[in-house]
Amino acid sequence: MFGSSAAKYLSTNQANVALIGPEEPLNKLVASSQLSFGAYYDQARITRRLGWDEVWASTDSRSINRFCGIETASGIPFFYESGSLVLMAKSIFS
Repeated sequence: MFGSSAAKYLSTNQANVALIGPEEPLNKLVASSQLSFGAYYDQARITRRLGWDEVWASTDSRSINRFCGIETASGIPFFYESGSLVLMAKSIFS
């Protein structure tokens, strides 16, 4: 999503931006098996604050903290926090 992120930030600085790409298919179940458009269409993206790597966990957490502002600015609700259950083998921490 580098292109869409770049377009978003350029447009907030009064730049004229055109982002060109294919439309999402109407029937995503059929399209996902026939085309390489998208694997998930952002309907079930997993986000988490807990990670194996301290840097990624921090980066992920800062990103999630910005979701509310992005929803407000765009007018599009996209994030619904639901919680999680994490089970890990003790050997991972050794």
